[in-house]
This record gives sequence, C-alpha cells and structure tokens, in this order.
Amino acid sequence: TQSTWGTNIPFQMTKKEKLTSTNPNDYADGHLVILADKAYRVPKMDLIGKSDPYVVIRVGAQSFQTAYIKNDNDPVFGEVLDMGPGFNPKDECRVELWDYDDVSNDDMIGYAELTLGELCEHPHITLLLSKPDGNMVIKQNRNAPTELRLRVVKVPSDWPPTTEPLNRAHFNKHVMILTRGTRGDVQPYVALARGLAEQLGWLVTICTELRYKSFVKGNAKVSNGAIRFRPSGGDTALRIDTAIAKWAMQHKSELMQTAMLARSEREFFDSEPVLFYWAEVLRPDAVIYGFTMANIAIIISEKLRIPVLGFILQPTVIPSQRYTAVVPISSHTLAWFDNVENKLVGHQAQAKLKSFMENSPFSHTLNDMRKKHGLRPFKGNESETWTAILAQQAPLVIPINEHAFSGKPDDWPSSAVLTDFIFLRKGGVPPLAPNMIKFIEDAKAAQAPVLVMAFSSMPVERHYIMQIAVNMVKNCQRHPHVIALVGDRDLSKETLSKSLQHEVDELIASNKLLEDKGAPFGELFKHMDCIIVHGGLGTTAEALRAGVPTIVTGVLLMDQRFWGKQCNILGVGPDPVHITDFNDTCVATVDEALREGSPWRVKAVEVASLIQGNSEDGVPENVDAVAQLLENAQPLEL
Repeated sequence: TQSTWGTNIPFQMTKKEKLTSTNPNDYADGHLVILADKAYRVPKMDLIGKSDPYVVIRVGAQSFQTAYIKNDNDPVFGEVLDMGPGFNPKDECRVELWDYDDVSNDDMIGYAELTLGELCEHPHITLLLSKPDGNMVIKQNRNAPTELRLRVVKVPSDWPPTTEPLNRAHFNKHVMILTRGTRGDVQPYVALARGLAEQLGWLVTICTELRYKSFVKGNAKVSNGAIRFRPSGGDTALRIDTAIAKWAMQHKSELMQTAMLARSEREFFDSEPVLFYWAEVLRPDAVIYGFTMANIAIIISEKLRIPVLGFILQPTVIPSQRYTAVVPISSHTLAWFDNVENKLVGHQAQAKLKSFMENSPFSHTLNDMRKKHGLRPFKGNESETWTAILAQQAPLVIPINEHAFSGKPDDWPSSAVLTDFIFLRKGGVPPLAPNMIKFIEDAKAAQAPVLVMAFSSMPVERHYIMQIAVNMVKNCQRHPHVIALVGDRDLSKETLSKSLQHEVDELIASNKLLEDKGAPFGELFKHMDCIIVHGGLGTTAEALRAGVPTIVTGVLLMDQRFWGKQCNILGVGPDPVHITDFNDTCVATVDEALREGSPWRVKAVEVASLIQGNSEDGVPENVDAVAQLLENAQPLEL
C-alpha cells in the first residue's frame, strides 16, 4: 500500500510465522535480512493508553512490516524481516513507524529515508524519525527524539560488507558542528569540517538539516580524519517557501528586519532536543556553533560540561558600538519614518526584542528548554545570550578578512578573532559551463562589458531580475551584456508578462542576456566588469576578491544590509538598495560602475589586493584559529 503523510493505511495482518532468528545461516543466500529491534520514546498517539507501534520498510513498490506491539511507548519488536533477493545498495528505502488502531485508520508516527547501502553500512543502526515539516519526532514529556533501532542480519554476498562505526579513539579530537539555515549558510561549516579533518586528523560530526545530507556526505571524503552527518531536524528551505515567510522577507522596513533577527534563534528551537541528544550520545570534545544555534550550544555546554566555540558568519549579532544590530537603509518615502525606525535597530533594543521572542508566553520558550535540563532560567527583559558569551570570554571565530571588516572593533574581547573568508574549494574551483564561456567571449569580442546578477537562494522574484536586466542592457550608456542567475527554481511558476517576456526573448536571441541557474562564483566573477549580488557573506567575499565594482541589492536580510553598507564604506560600490527600488537607480548606478576612471573601479582593485588571503580558500587560517582557541576553551557556567 502506498504511504504518504496524511494518507493513513490500515495494519496489514499477515498469516506467516514471526521470524526471530538472527543467525544469518538461517536465511537464503542473496537475501537482505533486517531485524526490527526496538523503539524508544514513541509519542502517545491515542486518546486512551499509549501507542501500538509497528515498523514498515518500503523499497519501491515492496513493503515489509512487523506485527504491532500493544500499548507500549518503548516497544521491543524483536522481529526479523526477510526482504528476499533482488535489491541494490543504491535503492532508496523508507523506514516508517506506525501506530495501529482497532477502529480508525492507522497513524504514521514518523519516517526515515535513506539508501539500502546506508541502512546496511553498520551492523546496528539507530534512526531518528522525521515529520513532513522536516522536524524530528519528539517525545515531549521526555524532551528527546524517538529512536528506532534496527540490526543487519544478512546482506547479499556481492554487497559491501558491514563495518563498525567510527571509533573516537582513532582521532586526535572529536568536534560537533551545529548549523542550520540555507545551503549557503551550511556550506562554510562543511569547508571548515574538511579542514579540521584533513589538517588536524579530527573526527567532525556535522549536525544539520536532512535536506543537506547528500551535500555533507558528498564532501566527506577526506584523506585524514573523518566527517559524518547527523540530522538536526527542520527544513529551512520549506519554511522560507511559505507565503508569510516570503511576505516578511520582501518587507523593507527596519522594524521587520529587527523582528526577524530577534526571532532568528527562536526559529530553530525545535532542534534543541535532537542536538542535545546527539551531544549526549556522542560526547564530543567540543561543540562549534553558528549564531542561530548559540542558545542551544550554551545549554549543551552548561549541562554536559562541553567547551563551545562560535563560528559566526553574521558578526553584527555580536554587540558593538561600531555598528547597529540591523543596518538601516532608505525604505520609506517619508524620511521621518526612517528616522523613527533607525532608533530601534541598536543592540539594546534588539536584546529586549530577542528576549521577548525567545520567551513569549505564546510558544515554547528558551527558559522552558533550560528548565527541562535543570538550568537556571534567564532573567530580565534583555537577552543574556551574547552577554554571557562575551562575559565568559567564550571563543568566537569570525571567518571574515579584517580589512574587509574595516578592522576588529575595539570593544570586542580578545576571545573574538577575525580570520579570513572561507570557501568550499574541494578539488579547486570548477570551470564555467561552455554556454557561459561562449557568452562572455562573445561579449568581449563585441567590446561590451559583462555584468552578473546573482541572488543565490534568496527569494528575489524573477520578474524583478528580468526587468532590471532588460533595463540595463537597453539603457546603460555602454549597453552591457548581462548574466542573470535566477537560482534553482521552477520557472514555470514565475511567468513574465507578455511584453517583458518578449523583451527577454529578444535579448537572449541577440546574445545580450543569459539566464541561468547558477555558476561557480570563484571562476565567474573574475571575468566580470561589474557584479550585482544580494549581500550574503560568501557571495560578497567572492565579489570583493574579483576586484571590480560590487553593487548590493535584493531583499536585504539582516547581514546582507551590513555587507551592502560595507561595500560603500570600502569604496567599491554604492549604498545598498532594496530590489523593489533598484530598477529606478540601476542604470545610473551601473553607468558609474562601468565608467572609465570611476572611483569604485579604482578602489575595487585596491581592496582586492588587500584581502587576498594566504590561501585560496581561507581554510588553513580558520582551522588554525579554531584549534588555538579550543586549546583553552572551557564549558560555559551561567
């Protein structure tokens, strides 16, 4: 029976005898045989009593299931599933946990998706189960995730043999990295993990969203040390694709930006039971966290006595007199309203709002989490997160070039260190696609400047991108050829008006406009005469290194505003402008960027020469800083 969430299936009663033997010789050669062992902390699914759980394993159209265990939230199944022959390690499988009901349809409790090869990689496997929203199944009264334990009894002889899990004793150190967000948010931590493994021989466990499992594992092959993936729960991409999230992110107001920054950690509180579980089970020597994981890392450090280190990609969350928590932009027609909002973007106002967001009486709160672990609640109407981190001199590594940041703020503690931009360069920078190379060569042959618009995973509507691209090609003095990178999106859902589509088609046909999903910025940007980006740290760093004028526009979320303003302070481009206003200014802005002798062009070359690091990817500098700061790191004590 096909199973999807919301399509409940009845329990399939079987006549065959329950198999319990775990002796592989009792099963035919070529068969795949799995023991459904037990489950822990199954949530209550029925109004009366506990759950009546059973296990289903699905591979393609085939399914294999156990008998149900009546009224038990910690069931022991002890049932062997002889799945037979004909399977391949690359086959996708789905392991499901269901609750049996006598009268109504059965309810799915949760599931895990993986390949049969992953399922059979080790003799024993513990699965945490997901829900459709990406969050893990949690037994709330125990504040811990549901575990499903399986055991491999037999695999076909031509399959890779099962191996024992990684042994901590074989590595110099074990660190756990906590990170959630978009792929762009996660990528620098993968680069860091590769460096910690390759350079220092460390075991690195990356805890992040299931969506990025293949991305992490695809970058986990290292010649020294080891990298492994563990799920954190949650799905940021799914969250930001909702109508209300899109509305909030398109909002220009500083008030909305301040609210989103204040809530940024609260958005990930659902991961706390899972991340604490992994820390308690794996007992790493240290935990490295991103800024949205700070409070969870503090809880882990206090309760489990594990040192922590912040690897902070959004430095404006660190309080300082030199910058505000949210960098204001001109977002209203009435200047007085901008002036009012500008008074609410400072760190003190941000701390008060953050405290309210994290301890709102209308939702699961930070103090609820702390109390469940026997830790004292935070007091007062201001967030204690960064106050506590800074007061205890907890180590912070900020992977940003010091010159690009205009130097280290005087009021940062010595435990906060600026290093250099970090990039994921496994195997070097990949080459450009042939169609992009031809587009650039044709533009140069026509003596036309080339510029790129790149917004990564940010929700910039396609009609804005195309409208601006057409405007620049047609109306800029030097008529630049434009590469518009629109990201991995379904273009059929973002149709253009007939008139705009006609203009786009004409420019594409005349080889003056190229619309594509993406490209390796480290290679593409060095061929550009001007770069238009959304202001994310990684993309802006690549643009600054390219040595050409950098223009920041887009939805301008949080630190994207900081980097837009910083590009102007560095003298390589204008102040940031929101994407909804950029069409009105793009022609004059690009004309200035492309003008011979433009101060932006001169300064861009100078800045690029100053921020070229000692290494191509910045990994050695960040690895050295992390290793040095962790030598004396201590667990936090609030």
